[in-house]
Amino acid sequence: MGKIGGRLRTAWPMAVVWLLGAGPLEGAQTIWEVSPYRVHLLVAVEPAPAWPDDLADRLARHLADQSQTYIGVLWEVEAEKAPSALARTILADLDRLQEGDLPPGWQEKDKLLFLAVRAAGETYRVQAREWDVRLRVFGPVVSEVGMQPAKLGQTALHTL
Repeated sequence: MGKIGGRLRTAWPMAVVWLLGAGPLEGAQTIWEVSPYRVHLLVAVEPAPAWPDDLADRLARHLADQSQTYIGVLWEVEAEKAPSALARTILADLDRLQEGDLPPGWQEKDKLLFLAVRAAGETYRVQAREWDVRLRVFGPVVSEVGMQPAKLGQTALHTL
């Protein structure tokens, strides 16, 4: 074997040691860095005689708790009853919701979720719509009809 073959035999182990000792690339650290998806859920409930006055607050808490159960730390959910002006818009026509209707501070989130709950005789209708903050675009309205008031939380979660 000549001079080149001997040098390769010496250089090869040195290259392996260098690569193993170098550790991960700094740019790769940011690729795998995980931070929770910041989600703000706003709930609007149309008043109905059979429903408690605090149903929107209770439903918001329930959905935040359920997101922890099903999604875990991947989502950081802030859920609350929608402010009255926004609640009226959500309940009037969720499909017509516009960027100008969004609550203050929406730019600090990753996603906004809007939930409308309306009584419909013996049934109820749950509608949801999302706003993707990064893309600045609304998703389609998703609707579910519920037959059992005791399953409102489950129906709302499924709609989201």
